[in-house]
Amino acid sequence: MKERSAKFPYASITFALNLSNLAETTTLLMKTWVLNLDKDQWDLNHFQIKKIPIKDLKKVSSV
Repeated sequence: MKERSAKFPYASITFALNLSNLAETTTLLMKTWVLNLDKDQWDLNHFQIKKIPIKDLKKVSSV
Protein backbone atom coordinates (compact mmCIF):
# COMPACT_ATOMS: atom_id res chain seq x y z
CA MET A 1 0.00 0.00 0.00
CA LYS A 2 2.79 2.43 0.91
CA GLU A 3 4.81 1.52 -2.20
CA ARG A 4 1.86 2.14 -4.50
CA SER A 5 1.06 5.56 -2.97
CA ALA A 6 4.75 6.50 -3.15
CA LYS A 7 5.04 5.63 -6.86
CA PHE A 8 1.78 7.27 -7.92
CA PRO A 9 2.85 10.93 -7.43
CA TYR A 10 5.96 10.35 -9.54
CA ALA A 11 3.84 8.91 -12.34
CA SER A 12 1.51 11.91 -12.12
CA ILE A 13 4.41 14.37 -12.23
CA THR A 14 5.92 12.62 -15.25
CA PHE A 15 2.56 12.62 -17.01
CA ALA A 16 2.05 16.33 -16.25
CA LEU A 17 5.53 17.15 -17.57
CA ASN A 18 4.83 15.19 -20.76
CA LEU A 19 1.58 17.13 -21.25
CA SER A 20 3.44 20.39 -20.67
CA ASN A 21 6.07 19.47 -23.26
CA LEU A 22 3.35 18.51 -25.74
CA ALA A 23 1.56 21.82 -25.18
CA GLU A 24 4.79 23.79 -25.70
CA THR A 25 5.59 21.87 -28.88
CA THR A 26 2.07 22.39 -30.24
CA THR A 27 2.19 26.11 -29.44
CA LEU A 28 5.56 26.41 -31.17
CA LEU A 29 4.25 24.62 -34.26
CA MET A 30 1.16 26.85 -34.36
CA LYS A 31 3.29 30.01 -34.06
CA THR A 32 5.54 28.80 -36.87
CA TRP A 33 2.53 27.92 -39.04
CA VAL A 34 0.93 31.33 -38.49
CA LEU A 35 4.20 33.14 -39.23
CA ASN A 36 4.63 31.15 -42.46
CA LEU A 37 1.10 31.84 -43.70
CA ASP A 38 0.77 34.32 -46.52
CA LYS A 39 -0.60 37.49 -44.93
CA ASP A 40 -3.15 38.19 -47.69
CA GLN A 41 -4.47 34.64 -47.50
CA TRP A 42 -4.86 34.89 -43.70
CA ASP A 43 -6.71 38.20 -44.04
CA LEU A 44 -9.04 36.66 -46.63
CA ASN A 45 -9.80 33.65 -44.42
CA HIS A 46 -10.29 35.85 -41.37
CA PHE A 47 -12.64 38.13 -43.32
CA GLN A 48 -14.70 35.18 -44.58
CA ILE A 49 -15.02 33.66 -41.12
CA LYS A 50 -16.14 36.91 -39.49
CA LYS A 51 -18.56 38.02 -42.22
CA ILE A 52 -21.10 35.16 -42.23
CA PRO A 53 -24.52 36.87 -42.00
CA ILE A 54 -26.64 35.50 -39.14
CA LYS A 55 -29.86 36.04 -41.13
CA ASP A 56 -28.55 33.71 -43.86
CA LEU A 57 -27.84 31.02 -41.27
CA LYS A 58 -31.40 31.37 -39.94
CA LYS A 59 -32.85 31.04 -43.46
CA VAL A 60 -30.93 27.83 -44.05
CA SER A 61 -32.01 26.30 -40.73
CA SER A 62 -35.68 27.23 -41.22
CA VAL A 63 -35.79 25.61 -44.70
